[in-house]
Amino acid sequence: MRGESSRPTSRAAPGGERKILLAVDFGTTHSAVAWMQTRSTAPPGDQSIHVVDEWPDKANTQDKVPTTLQYDDQGRETPVGDPMAWGFQTEGGQQEPKYQWFKLELDPNLREALSRKYPKTTIQPKPEHLEKLITDYLRALREHAEAKIKEAFSMSNNALLRGMPWEYIITVPAVWPEAAQNTTRKCAEEAGMASHSPVQIMTEPEAAGIFALEYMSREIDPAVGDTFVICDAGGGTVDLVSYTVTSLTPTRLEESAAGSGDLCGSTFLDRRFDDWIRHEFAAFNDWDIGGYHDLALARWESELKQNFDGDPKKRFFIHVFGIPPRFNPGIRGSAFEIPYQKMKELFEPIISKILDLVNLQITETKKNGKTAKAVLLAGGFSRNEYLKKRIQQEVGNTVSVVRMNHCNTAIVRGALIQSLASKTASPRLPTIWVDSRIARKHYGTAALDVYDPARHDPTRPKVLAGVEGSERIEIMQWFLEKGAKIKESEPVSFRYYFDMSENDMNLQGGKLDLVTVTVYTCDEDPRPDYPDPGKCKQLVKLTADLNQIPKGRMRKERGTDNLWYYKIWFHIRMTCHSANISFDLLHEGIKYSSVKAEYR
Repeated sequence: MRGESSRPTSRAAPGGERKILLAVDFGTTHSAVAWMQTRSTAPPGDQSIHVVDEWPDKANTQDKVPTTLQYDDQGRETPVGDPMAWGFQTEGGQQEPKYQWFKLELDPNLREALSRKYPKTTIQPKPEHLEKLITDYLRALREHAEAKIKEAFSMSNNALLRGMPWEYIITVPAVWPEAAQNTTRKCAEEAGMASHSPVQIMTEPEAAGIFALEYMSREIDPAVGDTFVICDAGGGTVDLVSYTVTSLTPTRLEESAAGSGDLCGSTFLDRRFDDWIRHEFAAFNDWDIGGYHDLALARWESELKQNFDGDPKKRFFIHVFGIPPRFNPGIRGSAFEIPYQKMKELFEPIISKILDLVNLQITETKKNGKTAKAVLLAGGFSRNEYLKKRIQQEVGNTVSVVRMNHCNTAIVRGALIQSLASKTASPRLPTIWVDSRIARKHYGTAALDVYDPARHDPTRPKVLAGVEGSERIEIMQWFLEKGAKIKESEPVSFRYYFDMSENDMNLQGGKLDLVTVTVYTCDEDPRPDYPDPGKCKQLVKLTADLNQIPKGRMRKERGTDNLWYYKIWFHIRMTCHSANISFDLLHEGIKYSSVKAEYR
Protein backbone atom coordinates (compact mmCIF):
# COMPACT_ATOMS: atom_id res chain seq x y z
CA MET A 1 0.00 0.00 0.00
CA ARG A 2 1.08 3.59 -0.53
CA GLY A 3 1.05 6.79 1.52
CA GLU A 4 1.13 6.03 5.25
CA SER A 5 1.29 2.27 4.68
CA SER A 6 4.29 0.01 4.42
CA ARG A 7 5.09 -3.65 3.90
CA PRO A 8 4.73 -5.96 6.88
CA THR A 9 7.92 -7.42 8.31
CA SER A 10 8.60 -11.09 7.70
CA ARG A 11 10.17 -12.22 10.99
CA ALA A 12 8.58 -12.56 14.39
CA ALA A 13 9.87 -10.92 17.51
CA PRO A 14 9.74 -12.71 20.85
CA GLY A 15 6.42 -12.38 22.60
CA GLY A 16 2.92 -13.81 22.68
CA GLU A 17 0.65 -15.05 19.93
CA ARG A 18 0.98 -13.24 16.64
CA LYS A 19 -2.24 -11.48 15.63
CA ILE A 20 -3.48 -8.94 13.15
CA LEU A 21 -5.17 -6.05 15.00
CA LEU A 22 -7.56 -3.91 12.98
CA ALA A 23 -9.05 -0.66 14.26
CA VAL A 24 -12.18 0.79 12.64
CA ASP A 25 -13.24 4.41 13.08
CA PHE A 26 -16.87 4.06 11.95
CA GLY A 27 -17.62 7.73 11.35
CA THR A 28 -20.74 9.71 10.56
CA THR A 29 -19.49 11.01 7.21
CA HIS A 30 -16.19 9.15 6.70
CA SER A 31 -14.60 6.02 8.15
CA ALA A 32 -11.02 4.82 8.56
CA VAL A 33 -9.24 1.49 9.06
CA ALA A 34 -5.71 0.83 10.31
CA TRP A 35 -3.91 -2.37 11.22
CA MET A 36 -0.76 -3.74 12.80
CA GLN A 37 0.82 -7.01 13.93
CA THR A 38 1.15 -7.86 17.60
CA ARG A 39 4.62 -9.28 16.93
CA SER A 40 6.98 -7.62 14.49
CA THR A 41 10.65 -6.83 14.03
CA ALA A 42 9.68 -3.27 13.10
CA PRO A 43 10.64 -0.77 15.82
CA PRO A 44 7.69 -0.29 18.17
CA GLY A 45 5.83 2.93 17.53
CA ASP A 46 3.58 4.79 15.16
CA GLN A 47 5.55 3.62 12.12
CA SER A 48 4.39 0.03 12.70
CA ILE A 49 0.78 1.10 12.08
CA HIS A 50 -0.56 0.69 8.54
CA VAL A 51 -3.47 2.94 7.48
CA VAL A 52 -5.64 1.61 4.65
CA ASP A 53 -5.53 4.40 2.07
CA GLU A 54 -6.56 2.79 -1.22
CA TRP A 55 -10.28 2.50 -1.94
CA PRO A 56 -12.54 1.32 -4.77
CA ASP A 57 -13.15 3.99 -7.44
CA LYS A 58 -10.56 6.36 -5.96
CA ALA A 59 -7.39 6.85 -8.01
CA ASN A 60 -5.37 8.76 -5.40
CA THR A 61 -4.78 7.64 -1.83
CA GLN A 62 -7.14 8.80 0.93
CA ASP A 63 -6.91 7.91 4.60
CA LYS A 64 -10.71 7.87 4.95
CA VAL A 65 -13.64 6.61 2.89
CA PRO A 66 -17.22 8.05 2.82
CA THR A 67 -19.70 6.31 5.12
CA THR A 68 -22.29 5.92 2.37
CA LEU A 69 -24.32 3.13 0.75
CA GLN A 70 -26.45 2.78 -2.36
CA TYR A 71 -28.75 -0.08 -3.28
CA ASP A 72 -30.53 -0.69 -6.58
CA ASP A 73 -33.74 1.16 -7.45
CA GLN A 74 -35.86 -1.36 -5.56
CA GLY A 75 -33.72 -0.91 -2.46
CA ARG A 76 -33.85 2.87 -2.13
CA GLU A 77 -36.65 3.00 0.39
CA THR A 78 -36.18 -0.54 1.69
CA PRO A 79 -32.56 -1.70 1.41
CA VAL A 80 -32.63 -5.28 0.10
CA GLY A 81 -29.80 -7.61 -0.79
CA ASP A 82 -26.22 -6.41 -0.96
CA PRO A 83 -25.44 -2.74 -1.65
CA MET A 84 -24.50 -1.99 -5.23
CA ALA A 85 -22.10 0.77 -4.17
CA TRP A 86 -20.36 2.03 -1.05
CA GLY A 87 -17.82 4.70 -0.13
CA PHE A 88 -16.31 6.54 -3.09
CA GLN A 89 -18.40 4.40 -5.47
CA THR A 90 -21.44 6.49 -4.49
CA GLU A 91 -19.84 9.81 -5.50
CA GLY A 92 -19.53 9.55 -9.28
CA GLY A 93 -21.65 11.62 -11.68
CA GLN A 94 -25.04 12.94 -10.61
CA GLN A 95 -25.69 12.89 -6.89
CA GLU A 96 -28.14 9.99 -6.70
CA PRO A 97 -30.02 9.37 -3.43
CA LYS A 98 -27.95 7.35 -0.98
CA TYR A 99 -27.82 6.32 2.64
CA GLN A 100 -25.50 8.45 4.74
CA TRP A 101 -25.31 9.68 8.34
CA PHE A 102 -27.08 6.45 9.35
CA LYS A 103 -24.61 5.96 12.21
CA LEU A 104 -26.25 8.81 14.13
CA GLU A 105 -29.61 7.05 14.02
CA LEU A 106 -28.21 4.72 16.68
CA ASP A 107 -28.74 7.43 19.29
CA PRO A 108 -32.50 7.99 19.76
CA ASN A 109 -31.74 11.39 21.32
CA LEU A 110 -30.45 12.62 17.95
CA ARG A 111 -33.16 11.35 15.59
CA GLU A 112 -35.50 14.33 15.84
CA ALA A 113 -32.69 16.80 15.24
CA LEU A 114 -31.34 14.72 12.37
CA SER A 115 -34.64 14.65 10.50
CA ARG A 116 -34.28 18.41 9.93
CA LYS A 117 -30.60 18.33 8.97
CA TYR A 118 -30.12 15.47 6.53
CA PRO A 119 -28.47 16.40 3.21
CA LYS A 120 -30.97 16.60 0.35
CA THR A 121 -29.51 13.53 -1.37
CA THR A 122 -29.91 11.37 1.74
CA ILE A 123 -32.48 8.61 2.10
CA GLN A 124 -33.65 8.87 5.69
CA PRO A 125 -33.40 5.34 7.11
CA LYS A 126 -36.28 3.69 8.90
CA PRO A 127 -35.47 2.31 12.38
CA GLU A 128 -36.12 -1.27 11.27
CA HIS A 129 -33.48 -0.96 8.52
CA LEU A 130 -30.75 0.60 10.63
CA GLU A 131 -28.90 -2.54 11.70
CA LYS A 132 -28.82 -3.84 8.12
CA LEU A 133 -27.30 -0.59 6.85
CA ILE A 134 -24.59 -0.57 9.51
CA THR A 135 -23.84 -4.27 9.03
CA ASP A 136 -23.67 -3.94 5.22
CA TYR A 137 -21.30 -0.99 5.46
CA LEU A 138 -19.02 -2.60 8.04
CA ARG A 139 -18.92 -5.78 5.97
CA ALA A 140 -17.84 -3.85 2.88
CA LEU A 141 -15.20 -2.05 4.96
CA ARG A 142 -13.94 -5.32 6.46
CA GLU A 143 -13.75 -7.20 3.15
CA HIS A 144 -11.82 -4.38 1.50
CA ALA A 145 -9.40 -3.91 4.43
CA GLU A 146 -8.69 -7.63 4.69
CA ALA A 147 -8.07 -7.82 0.95
CA LYS A 148 -5.53 -4.99 1.22
CA ILE A 149 -3.78 -6.69 4.15
CA LYS A 150 -3.53 -9.97 2.22
CA GLU A 151 -2.19 -8.03 -0.74
CA ALA A 152 0.47 -6.45 1.48
CA PHE A 153 1.56 -9.82 2.87
CA SER A 154 1.69 -11.39 -0.59
CA MET A 155 4.49 -8.95 -1.43
CA SER A 156 6.67 -10.29 1.40
CA ASN A 157 5.69 -13.61 2.93
CA ASN A 158 2.13 -14.77 2.54
CA ALA A 159 2.83 -17.82 4.73
CA LEU A 160 2.88 -15.52 7.78
CA LEU A 161 -0.80 -14.78 7.32
CA ARG A 162 -2.02 -18.38 7.28
CA GLY A 163 -3.72 -19.28 10.50
CA MET A 164 -3.04 -15.88 12.06
CA PRO A 165 -6.08 -14.66 14.05
CA TRP A 166 -7.63 -11.27 13.34
CA GLU A 167 -8.98 -9.00 16.07
CA TYR A 168 -11.11 -5.90 15.52
CA ILE A 169 -11.49 -2.77 17.62
CA ILE A 170 -14.31 -0.40 16.66
CA THR A 171 -14.63 3.12 18.06
CA VAL A 172 -17.80 4.96 19.11
CA PRO A 173 -18.62 8.47 20.44
CA ALA A 174 -18.03 8.87 24.17
CA VAL A 175 -21.53 10.26 24.72
CA TRP A 176 -23.37 7.37 23.08
CA PRO A 177 -25.83 5.45 25.23
CA GLU A 178 -24.94 1.86 26.10
CA ALA A 179 -27.64 0.49 23.77
CA ALA A 180 -26.02 2.24 20.77
CA GLN A 181 -22.63 0.83 21.73
CA ASN A 182 -24.12 -2.64 22.03
CA THR A 183 -25.81 -2.38 18.62
CA THR A 184 -22.52 -1.29 17.05
CA ARG A 185 -20.83 -4.38 18.47
CA LYS A 186 -23.66 -6.62 17.27
CA CYS A 187 -23.51 -5.21 13.73
CA ALA A 188 -19.71 -5.57 13.67
CA GLU A 189 -20.06 -9.22 14.67
CA GLU A 190 -22.66 -9.84 11.97
CA ALA A 191 -20.33 -8.15 9.47
CA GLY A 192 -17.72 -10.84 10.16
CA MET A 193 -15.45 -8.91 12.52
CA ALA A 194 -15.67 -11.50 15.30
CA SER A 195 -14.61 -14.61 13.37
CA HIS A 196 -11.45 -15.06 15.49
CA SER A 197 -11.84 -12.84 18.57
CA PRO A 198 -14.61 -10.81 20.23
CA VAL A 199 -15.01 -7.28 18.86
CA GLN A 200 -13.53 -4.67 21.21
CA ILE A 201 -15.27 -1.30 21.69
CA MET A 202 -13.47 1.94 22.53
CA THR A 203 -14.53 5.58 22.67
CA GLU A 204 -13.25 7.90 19.94
CA PRO A 205 -11.78 10.69 22.12
CA GLU A 206 -10.09 8.14 24.39
CA ALA A 207 -8.41 6.54 21.38
CA ALA A 208 -7.31 9.94 20.06
CA GLY A 209 -6.00 10.97 23.48
CA ILE A 210 -3.97 7.78 23.86
CA PHE A 211 -2.36 8.39 20.46
CA ALA A 212 -1.49 11.99 21.28
CA LEU A 213 -0.05 11.27 24.71
CA GLU A 214 1.94 8.29 23.44
CA TYR A 215 3.48 9.83 20.32
CA MET A 216 3.35 13.62 20.79
CA SER A 217 5.40 13.94 23.98
CA ARG A 218 7.74 16.52 22.42
CA GLU A 219 4.86 18.76 21.36
CA ILE A 220 2.83 18.61 24.58
CA ASP A 221 5.54 17.70 27.15
CA PRO A 222 3.25 15.76 29.54
CA ALA A 223 4.09 15.58 33.24
CA VAL A 224 2.40 13.85 36.15
CA GLY A 225 -0.60 15.97 37.17
CA ASP A 226 -1.10 17.56 33.74
CA THR A 227 -4.66 17.60 32.41
CA PHE A 228 -5.55 17.53 28.72
CA VAL A 229 -8.89 18.13 27.01
CA ILE A 230 -9.34 15.87 23.98
CA CYS A 231 -11.60 17.37 21.28
CA ASP A 232 -12.50 15.01 18.44
CA ALA A 233 -14.09 17.28 15.82
CA GLY A 234 -15.44 15.00 13.13
CA GLY A 235 -17.95 15.23 10.35
CA GLY A 236 -21.12 14.60 12.35
CA THR A 237 -20.32 14.85 16.04
CA VAL A 238 -17.81 16.75 18.13
CA ASP A 239 -16.84 14.58 21.09
CA LEU A 240 -14.77 15.67 24.11
CA VAL A 241 -13.28 14.13 27.23
CA SER A 242 -10.50 15.18 29.63
CA TYR A 243 -7.64 13.16 31.12
CA THR A 244 -5.07 13.75 33.84
CA VAL A 245 -1.66 12.05 33.70
CA THR A 246 -1.10 10.01 36.88
CA SER A 247 2.12 8.24 35.84
CA LEU A 248 4.69 8.44 33.04
CA THR A 249 6.58 5.16 33.45
CA PRO A 250 4.35 3.57 32.35
CA THR A 251 1.90 6.22 31.15
CA ARG A 252 -1.35 6.09 33.13
CA LEU A 253 -4.35 8.39 32.77
CA GLU A 254 -7.52 9.08 34.67
CA GLU A 255 -10.62 10.78 33.35
CA SER A 256 -10.90 14.23 34.92
CA ALA A 257 -14.16 15.30 33.22
CA ALA A 258 -16.84 13.03 31.82
CA GLY A 259 -17.35 12.97 28.07
CA SER A 260 -19.62 15.46 26.32
CA GLY A 261 -20.56 16.13 22.71
CA ASP A 262 -23.08 17.46 20.22
CA LEU A 263 -24.14 17.48 16.57
CA CYS A 264 -21.79 20.23 15.44
CA GLY A 265 -19.33 18.53 13.10
CA SER A 266 -18.19 19.92 9.77
CA THR A 267 -21.11 18.35 7.88
CA PHE A 268 -23.49 20.84 9.50
CA LEU A 269 -21.25 23.62 8.26
CA ASP A 270 -21.43 22.06 4.78
CA ARG A 271 -25.21 22.06 5.00
CA ARG A 272 -25.28 25.76 5.87
CA PHE A 273 -23.13 26.54 2.83
CA ASP A 274 -25.30 24.29 0.65
CA ASP A 275 -28.49 26.12 1.67
CA TRP A 276 -26.95 29.56 1.34
CA ILE A 277 -25.35 29.12 -2.11
CA ARG A 278 -28.50 27.53 -3.48
CA HIS A 279 -30.51 30.52 -2.25
CA GLU A 280 -28.00 32.96 -3.81
CA PHE A 281 -28.55 31.44 -7.26
CA ALA A 282 -32.22 30.47 -6.94
CA ALA A 283 -33.08 32.73 -9.86
CA PHE A 284 -30.71 30.89 -12.22
CA ASN A 285 -32.67 27.89 -13.50
CA ASP A 286 -29.62 25.96 -14.73
CA TRP A 287 -27.82 26.10 -11.38
CA ASP A 288 -28.37 22.38 -10.72
CA ILE A 289 -28.70 21.08 -14.26
CA GLY A 290 -25.54 22.84 -15.36
CA GLY A 291 -23.52 21.24 -12.58
CA TYR A 292 -22.75 24.58 -10.92
CA HIS A 293 -24.03 23.46 -7.55
CA ASP A 294 -21.91 20.31 -7.49
CA LEU A 295 -18.84 22.35 -8.49
CA ALA A 296 -19.53 24.88 -5.74
CA LEU A 297 -19.83 22.13 -3.12
CA ALA A 298 -16.62 20.47 -4.36
CA ARG A 299 -14.68 23.74 -4.10
CA TRP A 300 -16.14 24.42 -0.68
CA GLU A 301 -15.03 21.00 0.56
CA SER A 302 -11.56 20.95 -1.00
CA GLU A 303 -10.50 24.59 -0.50
CA LEU A 304 -12.82 27.17 1.02
CA LYS A 305 -13.75 25.36 4.23
CA GLN A 306 -10.22 24.18 4.90
CA ASN A 307 -8.51 27.50 4.11
CA PHE A 308 -10.76 29.88 6.01
CA ASP A 309 -8.76 31.08 9.02
CA GLY A 310 -10.58 34.27 9.99
CA ASP A 311 -8.22 36.58 8.11
CA PRO A 312 -10.42 39.38 6.63
CA LYS A 313 -7.80 40.08 3.94
CA LYS A 314 -8.25 36.69 2.29
CA ARG A 315 -10.72 36.40 -0.59
CA PHE A 316 -12.86 33.37 -1.44
CA PHE A 317 -14.35 32.52 -4.83
CA ILE A 318 -16.34 29.83 -6.60
CA HIS A 319 -16.33 29.43 -10.36
CA VAL A 320 -19.53 30.40 -12.20
CA PHE A 321 -18.50 30.30 -15.87
CA GLY A 322 -21.22 31.58 -18.13
CA ILE A 323 -23.66 32.91 -15.50
CA PRO A 324 -24.59 36.51 -16.36
CA PRO A 325 -23.90 39.07 -13.57
CA ARG A 326 -27.58 40.04 -13.46
CA PHE A 327 -28.29 36.83 -11.54
CA ASN A 328 -26.07 37.90 -8.63
CA PRO A 329 -24.23 41.15 -7.94
CA GLY A 330 -21.30 39.20 -6.47
CA ILE A 331 -20.29 37.79 -9.87
CA ARG A 332 -16.99 39.18 -11.17
CA GLY A 333 -16.25 37.78 -14.62
CA SER A 334 -16.28 33.99 -14.26
CA ALA A 335 -16.12 33.97 -10.45
CA PHE A 336 -18.47 34.67 -7.58
CA GLU A 337 -16.88 36.16 -4.49
CA ILE A 338 -18.05 35.07 -1.04
CA PRO A 339 -17.71 38.04 1.34
CA TYR A 340 -15.54 37.55 4.42
CA GLN A 341 -18.46 38.42 6.68
CA LYS A 342 -20.58 35.69 5.05
CA MET A 343 -17.83 33.10 5.55
CA LYS A 344 -17.63 34.06 9.21
CA GLU A 345 -21.43 33.95 9.50
CA LEU A 346 -21.52 30.42 8.04
CA PHE A 347 -18.98 29.18 10.57
CA GLU A 348 -20.27 31.00 13.64
CA PRO A 349 -23.13 28.77 14.92
CA ILE A 350 -21.02 25.63 14.56
CA ILE A 351 -17.94 27.17 16.17
CA SER A 352 -20.03 28.56 19.04
CA LYS A 353 -21.36 25.10 19.89
CA ILE A 354 -17.84 23.68 19.94
CA LEU A 355 -16.61 26.50 22.17
CA ASP A 356 -19.43 25.76 24.60
CA LEU A 357 -18.34 22.12 24.73
CA VAL A 358 -14.70 23.06 25.33
CA ASN A 359 -15.69 25.48 28.10
CA LEU A 360 -17.82 22.78 29.72
CA GLN A 361 -14.85 20.40 29.84
CA ILE A 362 -12.55 23.02 31.34
CA THR A 363 -15.19 23.97 33.92
CA GLU A 364 -15.74 20.33 34.90
CA THR A 365 -12.00 19.70 35.28
CA LYS A 366 -11.81 22.69 37.64
CA LYS A 367 -14.67 21.28 39.71
CA ASN A 368 -12.56 18.14 40.10
CA GLY A 369 -9.54 20.15 41.23
CA LYS A 370 -7.68 20.03 37.90
CA THR A 371 -6.40 22.71 35.53
CA ALA A 372 -6.29 22.04 31.79
CA LYS A 373 -2.83 22.38 30.28
CA ALA A 374 -3.87 21.94 26.65
CA VAL A 375 -6.73 21.20 24.29
CA LEU A 376 -5.69 18.48 21.84
CA LEU A 377 -7.57 18.48 18.53
CA ALA A 378 -8.35 15.37 16.46
CA GLY A 379 -10.73 14.61 13.59
CA GLY A 380 -11.10 15.99 10.08
CA PHE A 381 -12.67 19.29 11.18
CA SER A 382 -9.68 19.99 13.43
CA ARG A 383 -7.60 20.73 10.32
CA ASN A 384 -9.49 24.03 9.97
CA GLU A 385 -7.29 26.85 11.27
CA TYR A 386 -10.24 29.09 12.17
CA LEU A 387 -11.57 26.49 14.60
CA LYS A 388 -8.15 26.20 16.24
CA LYS A 389 -7.78 30.01 16.49
CA ARG A 390 -11.22 30.47 18.02
CA ILE A 391 -10.62 27.78 20.63
CA GLN A 392 -7.30 29.41 21.52
CA GLN A 393 -8.99 32.80 21.91
CA GLU A 394 -11.66 31.24 24.09
CA VAL A 395 -9.37 29.37 26.51
CA GLY A 396 -6.73 32.10 26.75
CA ASN A 397 -2.95 31.98 26.64
CA THR A 398 -2.56 29.78 29.71
CA VAL A 399 -4.01 26.79 27.82
CA SER A 400 -2.31 25.54 24.65
CA VAL A 401 -4.36 24.37 21.67
CA VAL A 402 -2.54 21.67 19.72
CA ARG A 403 -3.61 19.88 16.57
CA MET A 404 -2.65 16.23 16.76
CA ASN A 405 -0.27 14.66 14.28
CA HIS A 406 -2.24 12.51 11.82
CA CYS A 407 -5.36 14.20 13.20
CA ASN A 408 -7.56 12.47 10.63
CA THR A 409 -6.43 8.99 11.69
CA ALA A 410 -5.50 9.60 15.34
CA ILE A 411 -8.51 7.56 16.49
CA VAL A 412 -7.60 4.32 14.69
CA ARG A 413 -3.95 4.74 15.63
CA GLY A 414 -4.79 5.24 19.31
CA ALA A 415 -7.19 2.28 19.30
CA LEU A 416 -4.40 0.03 18.02
CA ILE A 417 -1.92 1.39 20.60
CA GLN A 418 -4.33 0.73 23.46
CA SER A 419 -5.21 -2.75 22.20
CA LEU A 420 -1.54 -3.65 21.85
CA ALA A 421 -0.77 -2.27 25.32
CA SER A 422 -3.44 -4.54 26.82
CA LYS A 423 -1.81 -7.62 25.29
CA THR A 424 1.82 -7.25 26.32
CA ALA A 425 4.01 -6.10 29.15
CA SER A 426 7.07 -5.77 26.94
CA PRO A 427 9.14 -2.63 27.68
CA ARG A 428 9.63 -2.25 23.91
CA LEU A 429 5.94 -1.61 23.31
CA PRO A 430 3.46 1.14 24.24
CA THR A 431 2.13 0.83 27.78
CA ILE A 432 -0.35 3.71 27.96
CA TRP A 433 -3.57 2.99 29.77
CA VAL A 434 -6.68 4.75 31.14
CA ASP A 435 -6.97 3.61 34.75
CA SER A 436 -10.25 5.26 35.68
CA ARG A 437 -13.25 6.93 34.09
CA ILE A 438 -16.10 9.04 35.44
CA ALA A 439 -19.65 7.71 35.61
CA ARG A 440 -21.85 9.89 33.42
CA LYS A 441 -25.07 8.95 35.21
CA HIS A 442 -26.45 7.07 38.22
CA TYR A 443 -26.89 3.29 37.83
CA GLY A 444 -29.28 1.26 39.93
CA THR A 445 -32.06 -1.33 40.13
CA ALA A 446 -35.52 -1.56 41.60
CA ALA A 447 -35.61 -3.90 44.61
CA LEU A 448 -38.07 -5.06 47.26
CA ASP A 449 -37.04 -3.92 50.75
CA VAL A 450 -38.64 -4.90 54.06
CA TYR A 451 -41.01 -2.02 54.80
CA ASP A 452 -39.85 0.25 57.63
CA PRO A 453 -42.20 3.16 58.43
CA ALA A 454 -39.26 5.12 59.81
CA ARG A 455 -37.40 4.97 56.46
CA HIS A 456 -40.04 4.52 53.77
CA ASP A 457 -42.91 6.55 52.35
CA PRO A 458 -46.10 5.09 53.90
CA THR A 459 -48.15 6.07 50.84
CA ARG A 460 -46.17 3.74 48.54
CA PRO A 461 -47.78 0.37 47.64
CA LYS A 462 -46.65 -2.69 49.61
CA VAL A 463 -46.72 -6.45 49.03
CA LEU A 464 -46.34 -9.57 51.18
CA ALA A 465 -43.38 -11.60 49.95
CA GLY A 466 -40.44 -13.80 50.88
CA VAL A 467 -39.74 -16.60 53.29
CA GLU A 468 -40.68 -14.42 56.25
CA GLY A 469 -43.96 -13.33 54.66
CA SER A 470 -43.07 -9.76 55.57
CA GLU A 471 -44.40 -6.55 54.05
CA ARG A 472 -42.15 -5.29 51.25
CA ILE A 473 -41.89 -1.98 49.40
CA GLU A 474 -40.23 -1.31 46.03
CA ILE A 475 -37.28 1.09 46.23
CA MET A 476 -34.44 2.20 43.95
CA GLN A 477 -31.14 0.62 44.94
CA TRP A 478 -28.39 2.80 43.43
CA PHE A 479 -25.04 1.07 43.18
CA LEU A 480 -23.05 3.59 41.12
CA GLU A 481 -23.16 7.35 41.62
CA LYS A 482 -22.92 9.88 38.82
CA GLY A 483 -19.47 11.44 38.95
CA ALA A 484 -17.92 8.44 40.70
CA LYS A 485 -14.57 7.09 39.51
CA ILE A 486 -14.84 3.74 37.72
CA LYS A 487 -11.89 1.39 37.33
CA GLU A 488 -11.85 -1.64 35.04
CA SER A 489 -9.69 -3.35 37.67
CA GLU A 490 -12.37 -2.71 40.31
CA PRO A 491 -15.78 -3.85 39.01
CA VAL A 492 -18.92 -2.65 40.75
CA SER A 493 -21.05 -5.40 42.27
CA PHE A 494 -24.56 -5.25 43.64
CA ARG A 495 -26.06 -7.82 46.01
CA TYR A 496 -29.31 -9.64 45.40
CA TYR A 497 -31.47 -12.04 47.30
CA PHE A 498 -33.64 -14.74 45.72
CA ASP A 499 -35.79 -17.41 47.32
CA MET A 500 -37.95 -20.21 45.89
CA SER A 501 -39.83 -23.01 47.60
CA GLU A 502 -38.53 -26.54 47.21
CA ASN A 503 -42.02 -27.61 46.09
CA ASP A 504 -41.98 -25.13 43.20
CA MET A 505 -38.50 -26.28 42.22
CA ASN A 506 -39.62 -29.91 42.15
CA LEU A 507 -42.55 -28.99 39.90
CA GLN A 508 -39.96 -27.54 37.48
CA GLY A 509 -37.76 -30.61 37.47
CA GLY A 510 -35.49 -29.29 40.20
CA LYS A 511 -34.79 -26.07 38.33
CA LEU A 512 -34.79 -22.56 39.79
CA ASP A 513 -36.54 -19.75 37.98
CA LEU A 514 -34.30 -17.54 35.87
CA VAL A 515 -33.70 -14.29 37.74
CA THR A 516 -34.39 -11.12 35.79
CA VAL A 517 -32.91 -7.83 36.96
CA THR A 518 -33.49 -4.49 35.23
CA VAL A 519 -30.75 -1.86 35.48
CA TYR A 520 -31.85 1.77 35.31
CA THR A 521 -29.95 5.00 34.78
CA CYS A 522 -30.75 8.49 35.99
CA ASP A 523 -29.19 11.76 34.81
CA GLU A 524 -30.84 13.93 37.44
CA ASP A 525 -29.74 15.09 40.87
CA PRO A 526 -30.95 14.27 43.39
CA ARG A 527 -31.71 10.74 42.25
CA PRO A 528 -35.15 9.35 43.24
CA ASP A 529 -35.57 6.95 46.18
CA TYR A 530 -38.40 5.10 44.46
CA PRO A 531 -38.99 3.98 40.85
CA ASP A 532 -39.95 7.01 38.76
CA PRO A 533 -40.60 6.45 35.02
CA GLY A 534 -39.94 10.13 34.36
CA LYS A 535 -36.45 10.03 35.86
CA CYS A 536 -35.35 6.38 35.76
CA LYS A 537 -34.61 5.13 32.25
CA GLN A 538 -34.32 1.42 31.60
CA LEU A 539 -30.80 0.61 30.44
CA VAL A 540 -30.61 -3.16 30.25
CA LYS A 541 -32.49 -6.26 31.33
CA LEU A 542 -30.19 -8.88 32.87
CA THR A 543 -31.06 -12.56 33.03
CA ALA A 544 -29.06 -14.67 35.50
CA ASP A 545 -29.23 -18.48 35.67
CA LEU A 546 -28.77 -19.51 39.32
CA ASN A 547 -28.97 -23.19 38.36
CA GLN A 548 -25.24 -23.06 37.66
CA ILE A 549 -24.68 -22.79 41.43
CA PRO A 550 -24.35 -26.28 42.95
CA LYS A 551 -27.39 -27.14 45.10
CA GLY A 552 -25.07 -28.11 47.93
CA ARG A 553 -23.91 -24.48 48.16
CA MET A 554 -27.46 -23.13 48.47
CA ARG A 555 -28.94 -22.37 51.88
CA LYS A 556 -32.32 -23.95 52.82
CA GLU A 557 -34.68 -22.53 55.41
CA ARG A 558 -38.23 -23.28 56.55
CA GLY A 559 -40.62 -20.41 55.87
CA THR A 560 -43.53 -19.06 57.90
CA ASP A 561 -45.80 -21.23 55.71
CA ASN A 562 -43.89 -24.31 56.96
CA LEU A 563 -42.43 -24.96 53.48
CA TRP A 564 -38.73 -25.35 52.74
CA TYR A 565 -37.17 -22.56 50.72
CA TYR A 566 -33.87 -22.18 48.94
CA LYS A 567 -32.42 -18.81 49.97
CA ILE A 568 -29.69 -17.47 47.72
CA TRP A 569 -27.64 -14.32 48.16
CA PHE A 570 -25.67 -13.51 45.02
CA HIS A 571 -23.90 -10.62 43.32
CA ILE A 572 -24.15 -9.33 39.80
CA ARG A 573 -20.85 -7.70 38.89
CA MET A 574 -20.67 -4.83 36.42
CA THR A 575 -17.38 -4.01 34.69
CA CYS A 576 -17.18 -0.65 32.90
CA HIS A 577 -14.84 -0.63 29.91
CA SER A 578 -13.97 2.25 27.58
CA ALA A 579 -17.27 2.11 25.72
CA ASN A 580 -19.26 -0.84 26.98
CA ILE A 581 -20.39 -2.66 30.10
CA SER A 582 -20.21 -6.38 30.87
CA PHE A 583 -21.99 -8.33 33.62
CA ASP A 584 -21.35 -11.64 35.38
CA LEU A 585 -22.80 -13.65 38.27
CA LEU A 586 -20.97 -14.37 41.53
CA HIS A 587 -22.04 -16.53 44.46
CA GLU A 588 -19.85 -16.63 47.56
CA GLY A 589 -17.04 -15.01 45.55
CA ILE A 590 -17.13 -17.60 42.76
CA LYS A 591 -17.94 -16.53 39.18
CA TYR A 592 -20.40 -18.95 37.62
CA SER A 593 -21.40 -17.37 34.34
CA SER A 594 -21.77 -14.23 32.32
CA VAL A 595 -25.17 -12.61 32.52
CA LYS A 596 -27.34 -12.24 29.43
CA ALA A 597 -27.96 -8.54 28.74
CA GLU A 598 -30.77 -7.12 26.59
CA TYR A 599 -30.40 -3.37 26.02
CA ARG A 600 -33.37 -1.09 25.52
